[in-house]
Amino acid sequence: MKFIIDNERLPDNFDRFWTVNCLETERKVQNLTGFLIARQERFNVLSCSNKTVAEKYVADILRANKARNFAIRSSFKLFKPHWVFLFDGSQFLTEEGLGTITKVLKTSIPLLHLTPAYRLIYKYAIDWKTKFEEIIDFICEAGDAQIGMNKVAYAILKKWEIFEEDLLYSMDKRQQIWALDTIEAIHCRDLATRLSSNRQFIRKEIEIVERCGYSIRLPFYPNPEAPHNQTKMYRFKEKLKRSALRNLKTKIQEQIMPKYEND
Repeated sequence: MKFIIDNERLPDNFDRFWTVNCLETERKVQNLTGFLIARQERFNVLSCSNKTVAEKYVADILRANKARNFAIRSSFKLFKPHWVFLFDGSQFLTEEGLGTITKVLKTSIPLLHLTPAYRLIYKYAIDWKTKFEEIIDFICEAGDAQIGMNKVAYAILKKWEIFEEDLLYSMDKRQQIWALDTIEAIHCRDLATRLSSNRQFIRKEIEIVERCGYSIRLPFYPNPEAPHNQTKMYRFKEKLKRSALRNLKTKIQEQIMPKYEND
């Protein structure tokens, strides 16, 4: 977050607005919001249920779509913008990536825009001026798409759940676009079905970012003493997450759900 605030140089017609999702403890929320206040960043906080940590994970934290819906609705309500671009996680916009997005908005009239996001899995010094060709050898082979929505699309979709909130995080990589799939005017629509890439098709990736822009997901461990190659750490973290989800699912089925059913 500090890196993003220090290095992004957004144009005058763009504003950055943070949504703080539910965290395990109130102290973590206070630490995060305190940092944003100190840096004079604008933000809002998604209210969490008053439950045990295990229950809160299921009701709030793992339901990332709940935070996405909250971020979009509150942004349109508070600022009345023409567009809202949702970038969840530690995503950084370069001058090149953002410049392509703004060019698209000037030359066409889409209702939605999908932006490819690439995880920087090897540590590499980037900044506002970094070009995509510089980071090709440092990104993970898997990518995803982030959604931008204009005010017309929001007026159409706001009566429903824009993102399906019953789906847990990582249960379906395409969950973000299901509710939007009925709208025809989606720029870079092909990204909705292209959620991973292979290095042998890297020329296609260059064509995609030239047409759609891009964002960079920052490394898991960006501190100087962290390993340069974080691929193994990424896989280890994914393995831990899957294991934690299995354990949590067992606990929900055996302990939490019976209590709700009895109530």
